[in-house]
Amino acid sequence: MRTKVAFGMKLASMMKDLNEGSDDNTSRSASADLIPDVDMTSATNNQNQNMPSIPAVSESSILDNAIREIENSSNNSGRRVEAIDISAALLILKARHRLSNRCLSDILKLLRILRVANVPTSLWKCRKLVNTQSNSHLHMKTQSICPSCKDTSSEVNRCTKCHITYQTILTTSSITIFYHFDIGSQLESILLHTPDLVFQNFSSPPAKRMRDIIDGVIYRNQLKQETDLFITLTMNVDGVQPNKGSDSSIWPVLIVVNEIRRRKRYSLENVILAGVWPGPKKPSRDDMAIFLKGIVNELKCLEVGRKFQLRLTDGEGVEEAFIKVFLVSSCCDKPAQCLVQCLAQPTAKFGCGKCAIRGETVETEGGGHVISFIINASETINLRSTHVKISAKKLA
Repeated sequence: MRTKVAFGMKLASMMKDLNEGSDDNTSRSASADLIPDVDMTSATNNQNQNMPSIPAVSESSILDNAIREIENSSNNSGRRVEAIDISAALLILKARHRLSNRCLSDILKLLRILRVANVPTSLWKCRKLVNTQSNSHLHMKTQSICPSCKDTSSEVNRCTKCHITYQTILTTSSITIFYHFDIGSQLESILLHTPDLVFQNFSSPPAKRMRDIIDGVIYRNQLKQETDLFITLTMNVDGVQPNKGSDSSIWPVLIVVNEIRRRKRYSLENVILAGVWPGPKKPSRDDMAIFLKGIVNELKCLEVGRKFQLRLTDGEGVEEAFIKVFLVSSCCDKPAQCLVQCLAQPTAKFGCGKCAIRGETVETEGGGHVISFIINASETINLRSTHVKISAKKLA
């Protein structure tokens, strides 16, 4: 059964151990208990020591959203609270308040004493439930970047392309590892369970003002070209600091379906986790290009189209339909845009993500220098293309 507490499911894909133990663990941060199956910075057996932690969860808006999802779920009298919901909720509570494992075990005992239905028997059982639920549709793949051929490898100790063993050319702590998650399977789960999907058609007149992405030129052109049913996606790439003032960063790639009504579009159960660059340092432009390559390849396959099971608007029935999937937009801040588009920094020459203007160095009153993107009235501005992006990168 698909749980409404989607945060717990997605978080579970990066959990291996909740460090079951005594109250001696109380001083540990919550992030120390939330660690992935594979070391994010090293391919050695000592996988649990050099991990970037989960973002500062005590102030995280993600946790606030997850708690709201739990409240909404509890208000839904027609839905039974399952053991997976309780497990995910307890993990969120642990992260927010930095609770020890002993504390969570006591909470479980208290819930059982109060005869709450479907309470897991132990903290280990909570972890197993959430991991099983998450792995059933996330399908995480761990990949590495070969330091020799600079291509991706499906193994973390050797390259599956050039067959070189990493330990022969560098220390294992320097191996770059990242994670991809199956977009198609997550999309299947979303379309199967959401009754809020609204397909658009070109017969509807364009809006006089921009209300949503479906009113944009690119979307309207897509409606003209496609005769099959299709849905569109918006991607977000951004870096998250695990702690305030930390030099480490985690870079998740998140995707939403634009055809889902806005009031539910960004709900946790409707967000697709496409990939995670676990850090600990910010990826370079070349690293980001390699990281996104696998995501791009899967999106290309989805453009061809496939059959999906759709939940009917009444929330009861299910029908099958052939649907094409297109990524039509990306929402990033300037630093992330530079990485995704392989551009120079916004304060450097050729730093504009829209056009290929070079920019001029201008001296400031304080004796410093800035890049000014001055446009002469007679100057022709060329919009960016793939060729221009590559040229700008070489000249920057």
